[in-house]
Formats: sequence, structure tokens, C-alpha cells
Amino acid sequence: MNSSHTIQNWLVLFDSENQATETQSLKEWSTCNFFLFPFNIKGNQSMDILKEISKQNIQGIIFVIGPSTNYLHSVFLEDSKKVISLTLPIICFNINQNLGLDEISCPRFLWSVGAIHMPLTTEDVTFTLCNIAADARINESTGSFFFRRNYPYDDPLRY
Repeated sequence: MNSSHTIQNWLVLFDSENQATETQSLKEWSTCNFFLFPFNIKGNQSMDILKEISKQNIQGIIFVIGPSTNYLHSVFLEDSKKVISLTLPIICFNINQNLGLDEISCPRFLWSVGAIHMPLTTEDVTFTLCNIAADARINESTGSFFFRRNYPYDDPLRY
């Protein structure tokens, strides 16, 4: 890990109609602070995402990725692009348990922004939140990445 502390404040972008249960699991699996930023296919998001990031002292962004993510309203795309323009670390948790980029469910705009793509499981959430570097996207601002675990020759902290 390149930083000396664990990131504590995360903004979670998710589909409020189809991913509420999975998003609740994040809160149960970690001691981090999660600030939920829901979207849906109707696009009735009323908060300013950049103001929310500043107000809550957000240090990282989480996208919950599932089959419905590609169908969210264009407001989701607009807000996501604002978030990507920042240098905050980005994690995409795949609800289908896929390790790495899920090309079927993950929107194309998240494919090459320096995000970590991991399965949404207790073990992977805990591991990823503890090991992602605060400066991850400053050092690697393009591409898609994942942590390989349980291999003696891999250094999971090298991101």
C-alpha cells in the first residue's frame, strides 16, 4: 500500500431499486463510513455529488456493479464522470462475484479509469478496503485492476 492509512470515508454509487441489499452488506462487512448515493432508471437524484464529496470528506468512491447498472438514468453517467475527474481511488464491486472487470455489467466508462474491480464478498470487501492506496489513481489513472490473493508470489499491496 502506498499510503500510510486506511481510507475511512467512501461514497457508494448504486442502483437503489436493484442493489439495496448488496449495498447494505457493505455496511455490515466493514467499519468504514459509507455515504450512500442512490440512482435509479428514472433519474430522480437531487443531490449535488461534488458537494456531497466535499461535505462528507469522501476519500474514495465505490460503484456497486450489477446487471442493472448499465440501465441507470443519464444522471448516473453525468455524476460518474464528475467523480472520475477527481483523483480519488475507485473500487467497483461486482455483485455477480466476478474477479476483475465484468464487461457485461460494468458500464464502459469505468473500464479504463484506474479502478479496482473485485467481487462483492465479505472477504474481498474487507481485503480491498484495507489494501487500496489513497493515491492509487494518481499513480495508475488508466486501466482496470484487481487484487490477486492467496498466491505466495503476488504482492497484494503493490497496486
